[in-house]
Amino acid sequence: MAWQRAVVRTSNFTQFESACDDGDIKSGDADRDAAGQLESAVVGCLYLYEATGDSSVSDICRVELRSGGTHFNTWWGPYQSAVERALLRYSGMPNANTSHCAGIRNQKGSMNYAFPLNPTMRKRICTAHKWTIGRTIGAATAVRNCGTLNMDFVEFNINPDQAAQYRETAEQYVHWLHGTNPLGMVMLSNM
Repeated sequence: MAWQRAVVRTSNFTQFESACDDGDIKSGDADRDAAGQLESAVVGCLYLYEATGDSSVSDICRVELRSGGTHFNTWWGPYQSAVERALLRYSGMPNANTSHCAGIRNQKGSMNYAFPLNPTMRKRICTAHKWTIGRTIGAATAVRNCGTLNMDFVEFNINPDQAAQYRETAEQYVHWLHGTNPLGMVMLSNM
């Protein structure tokens, strides 16, 4: 029902409201731009398609995957992990478009350069005092996502000959979150 409402409200995901937050609550602007909303719709339709097998919900996904939408770019990094994971799940669905699946898996498989598999570099993830990803607001989320992105290689059997290295690299990110970082602080909250 929520999906059907979203289809109507957005004119089949072509019109988005991106200026509805009037700022009454003073914790920042809660509006999301059209690209971000479309990305969320793609993630939603991929999971809905997986759960129901209803091809009507996957129409938007087919259009976006075919057009190379904003979510389907050439770099998979820690800032769009929700859509990346949904795409990987889609690539394993039995009724998924095989050419899209091959493109998704090839794109992910070519991202070795983005994740330090070299043992020296893996150690530096935790100990480098000038690691730029750890110096921004919300860095813990990006660090967690880097660990998850490494485990995606293992879980989805991409570059299987390097699975042990991906797993070890993911562990280094977990160590960073648990306090092996330049501040020596645990980066977990709301536990």
